[in-house]
Amino acid sequence: GMTMTLRRKLQVLVLATLGGLILIVLSTLYGLHTIQQAETTAARRQSYSLQLLEIKAGATSTIMLDPTLKETREIFDAAEKTATRLRAEIVGVIRRPDIRDAFIKIMEGWTRYVAESHRLIELAKTDATRANAGVLTLYNEQFKPFQAALDRYVEDRVVEPRAQRGELLD
Repeated sequence: GMTMTLRRKLQVLVLATLGGLILIVLSTLYGLHTIQQAETTAARRQSYSLQLLEIKAGATSTIMLDPTLKETREIFDAAEKTATRLRAEIVGVIRRPDIRDAFIKIMEGWTRYVAESHRLIELAKTDATRANAGVLTLYNEQFKPFQAALDRYVEDRVVEPRAQRGELLD
């Protein structure tokens, strides 16, 4: 009788110890996973914040250009290519639908501005004076609102979260 209870006690002790160790390992893994998730979220936001700034830079390079010049078309083509690539990358990275939709909506403003710019570049071939006058109107009516929306978006996504690190946005 006596030896059995001792062995039983040892078994219980070993099982309890193993159980404890397994719990420790699991909670450590979970903790690491959580940290890693927070880091990838931060890294994702970091990467797309740079892409947002790159879109902004490309877009800004197209402001108030002379629609009669060949270079203007080239600058627009380059900015469009960059924006299209980055837009796809950013949309692929943003997890939250509301945040993604807000970005897509802003980029629709860019698309309208580009289409209108192409129209002015075409018009410049036949009526340079009117095309040049249109550039300022286009800047005020389409580019400025797009730029303001993009700036606000960058501010909310990138600058704010850095200020209050605790909150993960996606």
